[in-house]
Amino acid sequence: MVGNFQRGKSKYIDVRDRKGRRIRNRVRRRDYLEIFEGDDTPFSVYASAWLERKKATIARSTYGDYLSIWKRYVLPHFGNMPLCRVTRLAVEEFLGKLPGISAKRKNNIMVPLKCLFNDARRRGEIDEPPTENIRRIKEEKPFADPFSFREMRLFLEHVDPQYGAYFTTAFLTGMRPNEMIALKWANVDFEMRCITVREGR
Repeated sequence: MVGNFQRGKSKYIDVRDRKGRRIRNRVRRRDYLEIFEGDDTPFSVYASAWLERKKATIARSTYGDYLSIWKRYVLPHFGNMPLCRVTRLAVEEFLGKLPGISAKRKNNIMVPLKCLFNDARRRGEIDEPPTENIRRIKEEKPFADPFSFREMRLFLEHVDPQYGAYFTTAFLTGMRPNEMIALKWANVDFEMRCITVREGR
């Protein structure tokens, strides 16, 4: 981490990485000396820049989830730590301290974290990602308790007739809601009694 100190009495500097690329503008000179000098990029600074770069290439919902993960879980733990000093042990401790959430959610939290560290390696900020050999946590599959034919019949007798075809198809094919919504007549073959799932919405 280097500061772009300009001549004169300016109170502010630009903060740049080891390759001279600007990663933060207008940091107070005294704050730089206290926080950055002799150290590498703080995790929070790199994480903010990484998420901003990803914004253009990921879905809005994915961006929102990543932002929520950053604010609620990741930054409170790693925010002030230098990026290059985050170790595999630190990541494992982070996972172990996550408050009462499912294994699936922990795995989802690790997705952007792994992407960030892989990005940092490609950019020369770190040598090895501390997340590289951390495996996915085993997720318990929920118990499936489908309706019996009697329950299906009872449901269809009482549902609004407008939705009868939708639920009948859902019950008897196992299609997901997003697949049902995107279904087109061209993908329904009455002669072969076959529905082809080609997309979701």
